Amino acid sequence: MPRRDSISWVAMIVGYAWSGYSEEALHLFVAMKIDCEIFIRSAFKSALSTCSNLVKVGFEASWFVRNTLLVMYCNCGSTEEAYHAFKEISNNDVVSMSMMIVGYVRHGFGNDALLLFKSMKTRSIKLDDKTVVGVLSACNHIGLIKTRKEYLYSMNQDYGITANYKHYTCMVDLFGEAKHLDEGHN
Repeated sequence: MPRRDSISWVAMIVGYAWSGYSEEALHLFVAMKIDCEIFIRSAFKSALSTCSNLVKVGFEASWFVRNTLLVMYCNCGSTEEAYHAFKEISNNDVVSMSMMIVGYVRHGFGNDALLLFKSMKTRSIKLDDKTVVGVLSACNHIGLIKTRKEYLYSMNQDYGITANYKHYTCMVDLFGEAKHLDEGHN
């Protein structure tokens, strides 16, 4: 087709999904987001629900498909659906756990993010810098200045992660909101 619209994209995505090509359907979904000038909300919902339904009815979805669903639900603000997708991932690793932590933080569930982080530590899952940014942001949302400082200072020692500008930005944001400007400046 010389020109594709949201309807033609969704038709292809649904066709792929129901034919058992879930990864291809999700790849088309990503391409649709890039190609479409007008991204119709109903098209997004249709593509997402089609892929989600395949997973719910027992379709053997890959790690990629399940993590993609997790990200899409988080981006839509559907944290409950994101959590269901997260629980369906049999071997939650640093990628899926970090995505869920960031999703929780983005939508105001800082306590849930920190509970998931504690679960990661209990299961000895190696953290990455994205996980730490999510954890620092969670501390910010629920006002845990002392805890956030401890995480920042221990990330290198305990997890081998070198702090970068994202980590320091989280700290400055926290100090600014808590009106501890002297600490934020240092």
